[in-house]
Amino acid sequence: MPAAAILAIIGALLSMTIGAHSEIIGLHCVNKSQPVYYTDYTVDLTAGRVSWTTSGVARSHPARITPTTIDWVEDEPAYFGGKTEYHIERSTGFMTQVYYSSKAPKSGEYQCQRTQGF
Repeated sequence: MPAAAILAIIGALLSMTIGAHSEIIGLHCVNKSQPVYYTDYTVDLTAGRVSWTTSGVARSHPARITPTTIDWVEDEPAYFGGKTEYHIERSTGFMTQVYYSSKAPKSGEYQCQRTQGF
């Protein structure tokens, strides 16, 4: 087989592999008022999704991802019976959660550090 044909095949395989690659970042977010509570998130920047596991239940939601923020909404979270809005400032790693349930909204503050995707 000619060298040019081999290089063409290798180039095609590499472009297929690179084209299928997604950019993933991992975040370890610790509750600022109760540091024993934390959550590890996986953010797929290509697919626009945030995933995590809570009490053994895997969760994944579409997210609005910009160069400065990551935002998503979870409807009917397991512990609050309403919806939860998440907002992460990418430059500082500061995350806020606002829980809406039958009672007044409650918010939580977290500090996130990258664990993957530097």
